[in-house]
Amino acid sequence: MMLDDELERNVLGALLLEPRNCTMFLEQLTPSMFNTNNNLVVYEAMVELAQGGTEIDMITLTHRLRDRKSTRLNSSHANISY
Repeated sequence: MMLDDELERNVLGALLLEPRNCTMFLEQLTPSMFNTNNNLVVYEAMVELAQGGTEIDMITLTHRLRDRKSTRLNSSHANISY
């Protein structure tokens, strides 16, 4: 369980920097590790992309977040600008 919003964002940002290893790292994380709702929504979108075989980058992640039309996310652009 991560207890810091900044730590959660850093983990998600690191995943964006290593798209080839992203799926492996996503398997190590669980939704319960995220205390910040916005970070949880970003994590869930990354998992959806990985499960669909889509490479995860800023463009695909932003599109996924828009497609989800998530009301749980306050501001997708602000929260994925790692």
